[in-house]
Amino acid sequence: MNFRGKATWVGISFIVLVVVAVGVLVAWRTVLHHQAQTRAEGYVTIYTCPMHSNVVSDTPGTCPSCGMKLMPMQRLKDKAVPAAAAPTIAPGTAPQAPPSGKE
Repeated sequence: MNFRGKATWVGISFIVLVVVAVGVLVAWRTVLHHQAQTRAEGYVTIYTCPMHSNVVSDTPGTCPSCGMKLMPMQRLKDKAVPAAAAPTIAPGTAPQAPPSGKE
C-alpha cells in the first residue's frame, strides 16, 4: 500500500471515529436531559417486583415473596396509593414497631 492509500485509510478512520464520538456525546446528553426533566417534573424512582406489583420499595433489593430483583420505575411524587391497593413494604424500608415491654 502506498502513502496515498494509507492517508486515505487514516482519514476515513478518523472521520468514523469522530462520527461515533459525536453520536455517543449526543446520546449521553439526551439521557442526562431526560433525567433532569424527570426530576424537575416531580417524579421519583420506586422499586417493585415484576411478579408481585403490590411489593414496593424506595431502595433496590429483592422481593420478600419470590426473591426476584426489584425493578425500578418512575412514579409521580404526589401520587396517592388507593387503600385497596396499599403496597407491601419490602423489608428494611418500613418503620420498626416499638418493643411491647413484655418479655
